[in-house]
Amino acid sequence: APLTSRQLYLLAKRAFLGLARTRALSRTGSGDFCLFVSTSPLQESRNISDWELDSFYPAVVEAAAESVWNSLFLAETIEGRDGHIRLALPIEESMNIIETWSRRSK
Repeated sequence: APLTSRQLYLLAKRAFLGLARTRALSRTGSGDFCLFVSTSPLQESRNISDWELDSFYPAVVEAAAESVWNSLFLAETIEGRDGHIRLALPIEESMNIIETWSRRSK
């Protein structure tokens, strides 16, 4: 989409709603950031109006939430430097915990 830098900023602010949807917490030093870029050529006459951004907001929220779920459930076990191992999240067990917790919070 032909967006201005200001419009990209407006969209980026909404991305944190997607993090909230997943109940992700943001803390000092947590490293949460959202980077938005446009690959559309800069031609001021083709930029969309701010009123047309409304349809982009839900898409931004959904994309941010999906990125959290993907980072959790599509990660693989890895071995890092000095033999440090980070295990992949056990999907079935995690889903059971999420479902149980979700039922309690309703």
